[in-house]
Amino acid sequence: MCGDGLVNTLGMSPEQCDLGDGNGPGKACNANCETNVCGDGDTGPGEQCDDGNNVSDDGCSATCVLEVCGNSIEDGAEQCDDGKNGNQDDGCTDLCLLPFCGDAFKQVSKGEQCDLGNSNSNTGACTLVCKNAVCGDGLIRTGVEQCDDGANNGNTKACKANCTKQTCGDGFVGPGEACDDGNAVNNDTCTNACKLASCGDGIKQANEQCDLGANNSNTGACTLACLLPKCGDGFKQGTEQCDDGNGTNSDACLNTCKTAVCGDGVLKTTAPAEQCDDGNVANGDLCNANCTKPKRVFNTSLSWNGNLGGIAGAKAKCQARATAAGLGGTWDAWISNNTSNPASRFVKSTTRYARLDGQEVAQTWADLVDGTVDVPININEFGDMSPQADIWTGTSENGTSLVEDCSGWTAGGGIGVIGYEGRNNAIDFNWSARSVFFASNCSTQQRLYCFEQ
Repeated sequence: MCGDGLVNTLGMSPEQCDLGDGNGPGKACNANCETNVCGDGDTGPGEQCDDGNNVSDDGCSATCVLEVCGNSIEDGAEQCDDGKNGNQDDGCTDLCLLPFCGDAFKQVSKGEQCDLGNSNSNTGACTLVCKNAVCGDGLIRTGVEQCDDGANNGNTKACKANCTKQTCGDGFVGPGEACDDGNAVNNDTCTNACKLASCGDGIKQANEQCDLGANNSNTGACTLACLLPKCGDGFKQGTEQCDDGNGTNSDACLNTCKTAVCGDGVLKTTAPAEQCDDGNVANGDLCNANCTKPKRVFNTSLSWNGNLGGIAGAKAKCQARATAAGLGGTWDAWISNNTSNPASRFVKSTTRYARLDGQEVAQTWADLVDGTVDVPININEFGDMSPQADIWTGTSENGTSLVEDCSGWTAGGGIGVIGYEGRNNAIDFNWSARSVFFASNCSTQQRLYCFEQ
């Protein structure tokens, strides 16, 4: 019987073995006196396992050997098994897996620089391709890099060579910057906005007097040229009446930026031009209230007989006396013969007649020849008062010719040769022609009236 220690090979139920009390589970002979074999579900002597089948890759191999990594047998889910030799770079890791990036083992032979397993990250120290994170790899390492554009990094690019972002003031001219001098000085050639310094940027530079940016105005506190407003800059500002921007004081705008007016003491030569400007608007001088010049009048300081050299000689004498006194201008004598007289010969004034001391003789030609004058013509070419004297004229008070004229002012004497004369202390008709009863012999020495033309 089974269990008696004797192997009965006969009968209906022959025994394969019988170890008596040595029969049982895990023994070489089981309780049914059958030999313990791999696949019977009982782990017997020499077996590491027995899962009741002869199928491998289920944890217990077909030979009842445990399928574990490190047994040098590639079984189960293993990709390889080199006996867990501790070399992770020999083609099989101690996890019995083929090496791959992300297995937490650095395989140099595979070109890996690092491998942190699940901690690999394109924002960390070891990238997803097992490369050490470096500036220029195109990946932004958190906490270390501000940017990384890979091959496009550069000190003139949006991401600099050291993987920091381009910023105004870093000393590198980047996209959108016109300049970058790397300092915080705002009044040099490059502003703190990395723009080239220019008039109108609102920043006063060393070569600018002012800069109000958008508020610059040629009529305001700072011109468009970044200059402080001033008289002469060509722009009318503040209390200025005008500003023509030139250095000419004789046009419509004075160098004080006041509008030129008659009486300001500055001679205006542009149209409508002034003939004079003595700084007042009075008529009692040699510049009229409207800044026109009166025709000047004087009696000569010298005297001649009636042979004046004709009309031409008399004119020449007046011109010579004016020249001697430095008066300038063109002069004619108040004298007539039977063919020429002041009425036909003179340039007739519309701007008064005045003595050299400025006193008005007459307002116009019409006023001059109306029979009276305003003051005696008794100031000589040097501006001195003349004593009472007779004046050769041959001219009536209306400027026309009288008969007696010393033979056309060519006779210096002779019986009955006379010439009409005026009196330099008279203001009535006698200023020009006393009656024939007072006509003088042509040998008499008398003065001339001289009128500016």
